Amino acid sequence: MTLFVALLLSLCTTVAVAQGPDNAVLHAGDVTLAFTPAWKWTQGDERAEGRGPQGELLIATYRTLSPHASNDDLARHRTFIEGFANNKMPGLAASRDKTVLRPLTETALPGGRVQYATVSQAKKMFRDYYFLQYMLGSPSSFTYMTIEGFGNAEEKARQFDAILATQQWDE
Repeated sequence: MTLFVALLLSLCTTVAVAQGPDNAVLHAGDVTLAFTPAWKWTQGDERAEGRGPQGELLIATYRTLSPHASNDDLARHRTFIEGFANNKMPGLAASRDKTVLRPLTETALPGGRVQYATVSQAKKMFRDYYFLQYMLGSPSSFTYMTIEGFGNAEEKARQFDAILATQQWDE
């Protein structure tokens, strides 16, 4: 599994984060998400990490294809998104004794885009612990995010579903 995550990260490029007066905006490739100002961000060459006001940890990675990608490249990209979502996300959601509260959901979005999500709950250090996953895919890019922290998983999922509703694509 670690090798797979390392390979995923090696495919990714830089994530840019901009802070605004009213929110923190995450620019992950072709998608932009708006967060509250309480979010603090650090970024590296291949991912961004966000810390939320209740100690949430969000890790985002993304990949955008070249505007001149071939039809074969586009097909492989779509196969990767579907394969990762269907073959990897459910296992990650259930790993380490987590209870899956929301099995993998797939939501069609405008413009040939798709959103996948899982929601898991566990106990960690005698406290409720949540693990959320989101994959946003388009014909030419994807953004994969994990969010984890302490608290009620369903409540956190509702908060992040609202953040995902702010998504804007620039393709």
